[in-house]
Amino acid sequence: MTNKNLFLTSLSIFIVLIIINCGHNNIVAETATVFNVPDEVITLEGHTREIDSAVFSHDSKKIVTASWDKTARIWDTATGKELQKLKGHPGKIISAFFSFNGKTIVTASWDSTTRIWDVSTGKELQKLERDTEENLSHATDNFSHTAVFSPDGEIFITLNVEDNTARIYDTATGKELQKLEGHTNAVQSAVFSPDGKMIVTASWDKTARIWNRQKIQQHEK
Repeated sequence: MTNKNLFLTSLSIFIVLIIINCGHNNIVAETATVFNVPDEVITLEGHTREIDSAVFSHDSKKIVTASWDKTARIWDTATGKELQKLKGHPGKIISAFFSFNGKTIVTASWDSTTRIWDVSTGKELQKLERDTEENLSHATDNFSHTAVFSPDGEIFITLNVEDNTARIYDTATGKELQKLEGHTNAVQSAVFSPDGKMIVTASWDKTARIWNRQKIQQHEK
């Protein structure tokens, strides 16, 4: 297979395309669109405010969208039907991700909470709040802008705007296991390695850092 054919083959997958709010250009969209390149397949409509993220489940059968309307919504990829509306955040939701087994979703919001939801029922399973009255009074400064599960779903990581850290939590209990400190500017992304043994974080401090999950868990013990 030539490089060209390989490239074209790699494009023959579903893509979720969203247009998020671009304040200076006044571009606002409240829909997500599923494409089977190069043709549009389905437009997901229902949100009443801007959509910040749209992500497939790992089996590609579902999509979750996160919106400024304070909801996340689960959609059937094949039909575009809304399956669940995740309601409970009092602030804008800016990210939502499936666990690798597709049974739960983690959302992060401007309301300074991270929440875990049951995919099949839409029920909130866990709410993690960032301490307190002080946090709530400065919510726009203290929100977690991303939360992502590990491949085994046992832990998840959040990125926190106010203190340049990423934090590891136990999914079952919501207990904070470790704060990853070292970056000197905002942490913008974090990803687990496919085997779940490492985490890589990227920051506006011009560095990326690799963290060993085993050492994190040993530290907790």
